[in-house]
Amino acid sequence: MGCLTYGRALLLGVLQGLTEFLPVSSSGHLVVARSLLGLDLPGLTFEVLLHLGTALAVVSVLWADVKRLIGAVFGWRRRDPYFRLAWLLVAAGLPAALIGFVLGDLVELYLAQPGSVGAMLLVTAALLFWGQRLARRAAAAGGNGEASALGLWQAIVVGLAQALAILPGISRSGATVVAGLEAGLGRAAAARFALLLSLPVIFGGAIYDLLSLAGTDGAVKALPLGPLAAGVLAAFLCGLVAVRVLLAAVRRAYLGWFGFYCAAVGLLVLLLAR
Repeated sequence: MGCLTYGRALLLGVLQGLTEFLPVSSSGHLVVARSLLGLDLPGLTFEVLLHLGTALAVVSVLWADVKRLIGAVFGWRRRDPYFRLAWLLVAAGLPAALIGFVLGDLVELYLAQPGSVGAMLLVTAALLFWGQRLARRAAAAGGNGEASALGLWQAIVVGLAQALAILPGISRSGATVVAGLEAGLGRAAAARFALLLSLPVIFGGAIYDLLSLAGTDGAVKALPLGPLAAGVLAAFLCGLVAVRVLLAAVRRAYLGWFGFYCAAVGLLVLLLAR
């Protein structure tokens, strides 16, 4: 890709920030962008920092929830619903961590291709159409189940849905929101649980990648500080927008809108990949 310019950094930051939490698959969009536009992330360091920027957007929007989770765990307040929620998040995060560790390199090698992404975007579209039905059903029934009331196996099933997002083109937020709705969560609770569940995966993946970089012989290529900061800031600001849009879309049962988008992009990518 060459040197990291402001334009490239901003483009990748905006793309990462908007698609990380909107139910349209950030990994799928990045694969398509690299293929169609000749773009690439200029080194793993930049990719890690972009993901951290989007994770900080979740922390910012859901700070009240994050603060209560931290307080409940470190204060060992076992009667606090957030204490149970914290351990449900840990249990739900294990499938993605294990599957990513075992299969991550194989997926990147064989499935990070436009044709595969197009097919998986169609799967995401089907999930979102089903999720819209579930959200409307929950609204009609007045359902407002809280995440802390999930059973352990229900949380693990939601985590397995998140693990599907290792396949480029499957939306992590979309899959987890739909699984949460299927498990009986209310619309707002399903969206919040999906967003909170993304944090261990993003932060854990970033730590793993940084440790991998530290273990390599030779220094990571220096990246220009200005474009680097611009890209991360763009990812953070666009992440703020994406988080709020996702919360509103689930609350108002508008997931089908994203389903139509994923279906259209998936079909277009399949046609171009032929």
